[in-house]
Amino acid sequence: MLETIDICYSILAPISAICGLFQVYGFYKLKLVNNHPEILVFWQCVSQLILDIHWFTGISYIHKNIGETCCLLLGDFFVYFYYLSWNYTVFLSVEILIKMTNPCVTDYKKRTRWYHLISHALSICIFFVVAINYKHNNGKSIIKTCFVQKGSFLELIVIAPVFIHFPIATGLNGYTIYKFYRAKEIIDYLRYIIFVVIAFSIAWVPVAIVHGIQFDAFNIKTNDTFLNIAAYLGALSGTLIFTARMMEKNLLKRMLEKIFCRETNKKIPTEEFETRELKVTHADFFTKVTAEAIMLGIAEVLMKSELSSCYGKTHKDLTCTITVAGQVVDFNVTQFNINEYAQIIKSFNLNYQEISQYFIFSSLRHPGNFSDIKNLHKKNSDENETFSYYTSDKKYILKTIKESDMRVLKMMAQKYMERVTSSKSYLLRIFGAFEINSGNSNFYVILIENFNSNLENAISFQLNGRKLEEESIRMESLDLALISQKSIYNDDEFFKTIDRLNISKTQMNLILKAIEKDTNLLRISFLMEYKLCILLQALASDHEIIAVDESRFFKSDKYLVCIGIDFINKNQTKKNHKKSGSRISISGISPEAYRKRFIKLIKRVFKDNN
Repeated sequence: MLETIDICYSILAPISAICGLFQVYGFYKLKLVNNHPEILVFWQCVSQLILDIHWFTGISYIHKNIGETCCLLLGDFFVYFYYLSWNYTVFLSVEILIKMTNPCVTDYKKRTRWYHLISHALSICIFFVVAINYKHNNGKSIIKTCFVQKGSFLELIVIAPVFIHFPIATGLNGYTIYKFYRAKEIIDYLRYIIFVVIAFSIAWVPVAIVHGIQFDAFNIKTNDTFLNIAAYLGALSGTLIFTARMMEKNLLKRMLEKIFCRETNKKIPTEEFETRELKVTHADFFTKVTAEAIMLGIAEVLMKSELSSCYGKTHKDLTCTITVAGQVVDFNVTQFNINEYAQIIKSFNLNYQEISQYFIFSSLRHPGNFSDIKNLHKKNSDENETFSYYTSDKKYILKTIKESDMRVLKMMAQKYMERVTSSKSYLLRIFGAFEINSGNSNFYVILIENFNSNLENAISFQLNGRKLEEESIRMESLDLALISQKSIYNDDEFFKTIDRLNISKTQMNLILKAIEKDTNLLRISFLMEYKLCILLQALASDHEIIAVDESRFFKSDKYLVCIGIDFINKNQTKKNHKKSGSRISISGISPEAYRKRFIKLIKRVFKDNN
């Protein structure tokens, strides 16, 4: 019968190695290695995988038959990756704190290069220290693996991370959780990565302690129970880290689908639709699900959200069917935060059936919509990574967003609903949030208002108050009458033509108070890059009387004005601008600083005419 510790290495170590290999390959297939800070988790998992393999040398048959020189060399090799894992664990803790403190910082690539350099440099130094002292090291460790010689001073090298790396990582993560306890939406996003740090510490701290107390000068006898516990935790290290990372919802499912499912499953042919001409589209949007299929699916979900028992629940999955090129194809549509968005719909005297029947279905039969799609795709670069589908009346937009953006919208849904349904709010109105799954592809879309449809023949401005990093086209004079109504203009054009909007002091105070509340919600949700949208429509005369019920409309001199805050348009923090043929990064500022600058812009745009 095998010894207990031999069973540990023979069964648990292979399981850890398989979990580690699956996680590394899954990260590669999902392209998570391109994300941040997932790239650090990836390399930590790679080094952890090497450590999982190290436990195989503890199997009785292998340990007895392996030569002393071979075990010595393997031990040096494993010590290198042992320190590499600890180094990445510390830097991962540092990066989590940075990410939560300054979510809009964009210089992470430079930091990541330093993390790699420092991690490997420190590990190489330790490797040489162990290699140079080969006379005092046969590689046979206390836990019967090839690591460092039992009782030698090299045991102190193994226990050193318990007094250096472990306190740093624990302190950083503890401080992060303490400082951002109330920002649960951010903790929810990064907590699974924090779990990786905790899992690694649980697995390897006991192993390090067992090695450290074996130093002959300490003359401490190790309890067999503690030694067995350390061996079991160490052999399970890969499994523990895998479990911690896979706690994120749907991550394991996505990895399994990406690795084992074929891309051709449930692929919808597009021969019958005008979308067949769109062969290169955003995220293969029209190769997996056609535009018509998506619109029909959304319409069905919208109607069922009022007609079925799913009304009032947090989310609902519905399977939709459509016949395409003679084939019946199923795809799933998930509607998120049903109750919150239903209240928004109700507060503006709308209903989902009306939107689905008259707006969405009518858009499918509007011949210009597909040409609009093609034109939009020609203008959009890959950097934009969003796609908009307008209804035929141009009042609503179905827009794709990233999974990270959807995560934020889901977490802020309750507060957003309370804010946007208040008596005064200038936030862009969202009427629904959905996920569409077809085959191996999933897309996140939101149904939003088309702010520009509020006024016909209006001139549109989008202001953010930021000093432009690119030289804009300078014109000696800018006549408002010559400005095109088909373009959207920025701060420069606004201040050269309108400069200020004259309103009453009472109106000014109401607008400022409402915008302060709106932007505070965006601040606590860590949303950036929101803009003040202004629509100007010239009146026939300065004395023309305009009666509007909605608070977003008001009169300023000879203009009818409509204002709103667009926080959906490119709210990602990773963003580049082009300059002189090369890329430059926008320096990140905190959400609080961005909000202060935005409020300053509001005070600059509006002028008290009293």
